[in-house]
Amino acid sequence: MSLSTALLLLALALLAVLGLQMWWRIRRSARRQAVVTEARPGRDASDSRIEPALGDTEADAGDTLPVLDDALRLPARRTARIDALIDAIVPLALDAPVSGEAVLAHLPPTRRAGSKPFLIEGLDTETGEWEAPTPGRRYGELQAGVQLSNRSGPLNEIEYSEFLHKLGDFAEALGTPLDGAAVPDMLEVVARAREIDGLASPLDAQLTLTLRSNGVAWAVPYVQQVAARHGFVAGSVPGRLVLPADEDGAPP
Repeated sequence: MSLSTALLLLALALLAVLGLQMWWRIRRSARRQAVVTEARPGRDASDSRIEPALGDTEADAGDTLPVLDDALRLPARRTARIDALIDAIVPLALDAPVSGEAVLAHLPPTRRAGSKPFLIEGLDTETGEWEAPTPGRRYGELQAGVQLSNRSGPLNEIEYSEFLHKLGDFAEALGTPLDGAAVPDMLEVVARAREIDGLASPLDAQLTLTLRSNGVAWAVPYVQQVAARHGFVAGSVPGRLVLPADEDGAPP
């Protein structure tokens, strides 16, 4: 066999392998797309599924997350909590316990001060534990905490003032005005925020992974479904998912 003939046969074999590989990738992508299509509304009632949206995502009305099978459900994890190490905390004294429903009804529509998130927690009168306001519970004390630093930089005077303004409106709605003596001094809070930011910034690390489809483009519900299957939940920023820590109270 001549060298040219051998090279020709080798090239044909390589093309055949590449063709089979491309066929397999297209078939696998089509199968994934079919799973998403079947999960959408409009099918027979016997095969329909309830499709709740995933947190605050900004997907279209039809781009919702199919309910996962019970075998794929993960145990509930606790949400973020106020931490004296990274938050400026303002206590709210109450004359009498309030219900979780009352607290939820008067929460600020957005719990962000500039670029900094803030949380409001209640001290459960039965368990004695601080927790996010929950219907059916009663709270003898409340507290709010605003994050001192994040990747947008340290908490500044304007953000802290916005936090206190929103918190003041919330407290007045509950009939418990802010106690000026209990509010941390602005200059001290801002100085502490800069200190924390100075310590954290050099230690910050970001890892970016880019995923590309080998065939057809992925539908939004399919991406959400796979993320939820691996434990991702809606983050504080609309449209962003985070993976909670296994340890209670640890950051995601």
